[in-house]
Amino acid sequence: MRSGGPDHHDYRRCASRDLPVMLTYWVSGRLPAECLYFRAMASWAGEHRVELRCGERATAVDVQRRAVILSCGEVLHYDRLLVATGATPVTPPIPGIGAKGVYPFRTPADAEGILTSRPGLEHLSTMGGGFIGIKLACHLHERGIKVAVFEKEPVSPPGSSISGPPTSSGGTCAATA
Repeated sequence: MRSGGPDHHDYRRCASRDLPVMLTYWVSGRLPAECLYFRAMASWAGEHRVELRCGERATAVDVQRRAVILSCGEVLHYDRLLVATGATPVTPPIPGIGAKGVYPFRTPADAEGILTSRPGLEHLSTMGGGFIGIKLACHLHERGIKVAVFEKEPVSPPGSSISGPPTSSGGTCAATA
């Protein structure tokens, strides 16, 4: 789950084995926008035995005591700790990066901007050939958009895939990094 901020709904970037990156599947047209949003977060947490603590901030981790200290002073003990705070896209300091039509790919608003910024979008370039960049390229390819992927590394990062499963049109997605 990813918080869209105080003025936005919480949304799912990852959900299941079948649809690991929800936002890219919405961009492909495979899922309606409603699939991105949690409707009843509290009931979902209860059904999955998750203690949901909204609006609380962790201020320290004590690995010796296996504890997380909250800003209110409460101490939560753990067996194993997963830090999953999300990420911010790396935006390179290059001319034009803030221009109209240049988007990160992190939120539903970003995805919407990519799809609606230009009527009849035929060509798109993406900076980054990691898992999300390649997945996005494949899904845009399924929509009939020609995609060029630019990756700063000489080879794709470990775990990323340049070719994908058959598309809905019967071909396969292939992108060059």
